[in-house]
Amino acid sequence: MANTEFRKACEAAVKKWGLDAQLLQTQEEAAELIVAISHFRRGRADGKEEVLEELADMEIMLEQMRSAFGDDAINNVSMKKIERLCDTLGIEYCAG
Repeated sequence: MANTEFRKACEAAVKKWGLDAQLLQTQEEAAELIVAISHFRRGRADGKEEVLEELADMEIMLEQMRSAFGDDAINNVSMKKIERLCDTLGIEYCAG
C-alpha cells in the first residue's frame, strides 16, 4: 500500500515517538476498530463511516509497524498464512 511519502511519514512517526509508544497506539487503534465493527454490526447509523475511519487509522499504524519490523519479515509470515488459508478454502495459490 505504501507510497514513498506515506512510508516516510510512518517512519518519521516511529522515529519521533519510538516503537513502544507506537505499539501502544496500534493497540488503541485496534480496540477502536473492534468497537466500530460492533457498532456497524448493530446497525448504528454512522457505523460504516466509523469502520472506514478506524480501518484508515489501522492502515497507518500497520505501515508504521512494517517500517519498524521490516516488510520482508511481515511478508514472509503473511505468505505462510495466506497459503494456509488457501489450503483451508481448497483453492490453489501460487505465491510470487
